Amino acid sequence: MVVPLTAAEFRIVEYMARNSGRVLKPHEILNAVSDDYRYLPREAQDVFKVYVRRIRRKLEPNEEAPQYLVTVRGFGYRLEGGRERVALPARQA
Repeated sequence: MVVPLTAAEFRIVEYMARNSGRVLKPHEILNAVSDDYRYLPREAQDVFKVYVRRIRRKLEPNEEAPQYLVTVRGFGYRLEGGRERVALPARQA
C-alpha cells in the first residue's frame, strides 16, 4: 500500500521508525528533521500535534484508537512496529 505523505511527514515517520519503540519528545523529533529552524519544547508541542493528526489520518486504520503512532501521555510519542514493518534505506550523510 502506498501512502501519500508530504516531505515533512515522511521525515517525521522515517525518524520515528529509526527510533521505533522509543518515546520521543515533539521538539526532539522536529529538531531532528528540520534543517532551518530550532523548535522550543512548548511551540513544538503545538506544531507536532498538527503533524500527528495528519499522519494518523493517513496511516491509522482508526484515528481514535491509534496503534502505530502512539501518544505516551506526559512524555511524548512512540512509533510502534516501525522496524518490523518498514524497510528503510540507509541514511546518507
